[in-house]
Amino acid sequence: MKDSSIPTILAVAILLVGITDGVIFIRNKQIFNIYALNETSPKNVRVTNIKDSSFTISWTTDRKTSGFIRWGKTEPFLNRVSLSPSEKSSHTHFVNVEGLSPRTAYFFKINSGGKEFDNNGINWKVQTGELISTQSQAYIISGKIITSLGEPVEGALVYTVIGGSSPLSTLTTKEGGWTINIGQARTLSLANYISFDEEKTPIEILVQGGPNGIASAYMYSVSAKPAPPIVIGKTHNFKNTPSEEINYVPEARIDFP
Repeated sequence: MKDSSIPTILAVAILLVGITDGVIFIRNKQIFNIYALNETSPKNVRVTNIKDSSFTISWTTDRKTSGFIRWGKTEPFLNRVSLSPSEKSSHTHFVNVEGLSPRTAYFFKINSGGKEFDNNGINWKVQTGELISTQSQAYIISGKIITSLGEPVEGALVYTVIGGSSPLSTLTTKEGGWTINIGQARTLSLANYISFDEEKTPIEILVQGGPNGIASAYMYSVSAKPAPPIVIGKTHNFKNTPSEEINYVPEARIDFP
């Protein structure tokens, strides 16, 4: 009787050890899943380029991943999908939603890394602008985003606002170049194109480079054809920079909270 109890006690001990190890494994798996989720969750979500028939959704992720937008006119039925123009996994994401109706509300969620995200429990909402009868006048500004070592930054998100307009955006090329037509900038009401003076109306530019960092610049549109190089990690004031001085890079340091 005494001998037969030994395997039983040993079995119980092994079982308890197994349960303990299982709890540790489950906890570690949960921690890993939470960490992985945080790495792919969308951050810095912005709606830009709002027109009567389209808008752009952009965001960043801590880890390179793929993503797309699921959207629709009614919240329970987000049955349309818009994909990123690039099939590559990235830290920065830029999706155009097109084929929309003027002055119409749309709802959307972001699918990042195979999981859908909303805006703290509710869908994001965007209202398209009015159909403007007059044709906008093209006014192209451009520039280049570089690192402190002078290397081009590919895939950086470039946002611009001119004179308090609704924001416009684009994505940098492999060479770090960017181009935006500020002639299409609308007022905040989205009912009209904004009017501006190329020598007096200020332009604000924000660059979101994902893991490369961020930058900002202030200038007049006359000095942005092209703009001087914008260096990641810095803030620039080009308001007093003549348009021909495109190689000047100020050394002011940018500090973000």
